[in-house]
Amino acid sequence: MRRKFLSLLAILSLIPLAAVSLKAQGIKAEYTEQNGARPIGMGHAYTGVAEGLGTILWNPAGLTSVNRTEFNFSRYNGFSFTVSDPTGNETEDQISFNFFNVGMPIKDIGVVAFSMNLWDLGSSEVTSIGQDLSGIDSQSLWIMYGSFATRLNKKIDVGVSMKFIREKLSSNQGGVGTSAAVDLGMLYRPLEEIPLQFGFSVMDIGTDMQFNNKYQSDRLPRRVRIGAGYNILKHLLDQDRFNLLLAADYERFLVGNPANHGVFVGTEFSIEPLEGMLLALRSGYQSEVGDLRGSLIGFGFNWKGYSFDIARELGVNPLADRTFYSVSAHF
Repeated sequence: MRRKFLSLLAILSLIPLAAVSLKAQGIKAEYTEQNGARPIGMGHAYTGVAEGLGTILWNPAGLTSVNRTEFNFSRYNGFSFTVSDPTGNETEDQISFNFFNVGMPIKDIGVVAFSMNLWDLGSSEVTSIGQDLSGIDSQSLWIMYGSFATRLNKKIDVGVSMKFIREKLSSNQGGVGTSAAVDLGMLYRPLEEIPLQFGFSVMDIGTDMQFNNKYQSDRLPRRVRIGAGYNILKHLLDQDRFNLLLAADYERFLVGNPANHGVFVGTEFSIEPLEGMLLALRSGYQSEVGDLRGSLIGFGFNWKGYSFDIARELGVNPLADRTFYSVSAHF
């Protein structure tokens, strides 16, 4: 217990390095984009469920569920668009989002994980002072994570992620911005006899995204998420072959006036038809301030630690509904 506490304390001591500036101009709300087919198929309601490596984006305390070395990759494509080069030729480009994770348990201490979130934001047209088209430039975003989680006792898990953010808007001076931030999470199981779990996380506590100077910077989308997950069939039938997981989340931004908020609900029905095989059907609904609201569905297949998951938006995104893919492997 003492070793776990000291390990977590050492990481938490880095939080002052991510002190928040008060000079930022806007809010980088796009950084809230999530990835991972399982949580998205459940309507983004994952803060209280928090299982596997994908939980890093929702609640880092859920890393305690990783009991073997694990690798996870998630991907989805954003909307397509057309760009023109100086000769007048048009080419089609597309935004893509890729998330890589590797994690491993350390006996009697906790679980550590390293992750990379790579966003290819496509190309943009570059214009001269006279607004003439002079070329094409690429845009990208990298977020690197170092995460740790530990189980304090039978009821409480805690976790933390330190992350470095680098965004490239252009190749010109002042076109690259950087920031550092922290995510904190906790899981609480109030009753040993009932598979009910509550989750809490605070995301993006960090420095402003600064591109040129402190007066040309944007605030990170600091926000709080709370959620719950309840495995009703495991509770009522006292077995593990059939499971019905119910989940709900609420998210509230800590920046902005007025602050954005969202409500998310989801379900997952899973069955083990053969030993070592798991099939899952998922559905959910999300409602956020603005135009992001609608249903989601998903499917999962797991065979002895090797899994494939897929999720699809149904009328959620006003630009275009997206399909999400994830693969995982245990070693």
